[in-house]
Amino acid sequence: MMNILAIETATAACSVALKFKGEVLCSHQVIPRQQSDQVLLQVDKLLQQAAAALSDLDLITCGVGPGSFMGCRLAASVAQGLAFGHNLPILPLSTLHILAQSMPKPKVVAAWDARMGQVYLGRYIADQQGILQPLTADEMCYPAAITLEQPEQWHAVGNAWSVYADSIPSKVTADLLSVDSTLYPHAKAMLVLADHALPSDYVRATQLRPVYLRRAVAS
Repeated sequence: MMNILAIETATAACSVALKFKGEVLCSHQVIPRQQSDQVLLQVDKLLQQAAAALSDLDLITCGVGPGSFMGCRLAASVAQGLAFGHNLPILPLSTLHILAQSMPKPKVVAAWDARMGQVYLGRYIADQQGILQPLTADEMCYPAAITLEQPEQWHAVGNAWSVYADSIPSKVTADLLSVDSTLYPHAKAMLVLADHALPSDYVRATQLRPVYLRRAVAS
């Protein structure tokens, strides 16, 4: 049983979770532009609650985006700093994948506002263990260009479904069984993904890179 720390800050949420000796502790706050002030405090809080130290961990998992430019960098830099000091491996996870796993349904399409009239989009289908796996690579597109492969029985999650409700094709929304535009990516879902990841998915601290999709825009 692995001891895992999870950190995600690519959206307005500061989400941290710790799995230690089988117990799961979480801190999840929607605090726009305050994540940098809170993320390490929340990490320390959870470690103290679990009576654990960083040296007790086996793995750190980190949301790498796409999302806010500063938020993606924040999670990556915190994970790098913590992992480097204790020679811990890091599991990088797509923020859209985390968001989808935060709403564990058989088929999930995650869409997040990328600003400038575009969305970050990811499509996921659950495997036999109920773990969502990417059907396609994460992409950035205009809402009008959203399509769904295997267009039945999809559940939608992410703020783009409300922000761009008037721009998303009706043939897409007609195939949706449910829409949750208020959910944020939750670090607890990262622990689920980490439990089913392979060691070959891990990287060293020096190898970790955020995924921006649009590199030139900070938000």
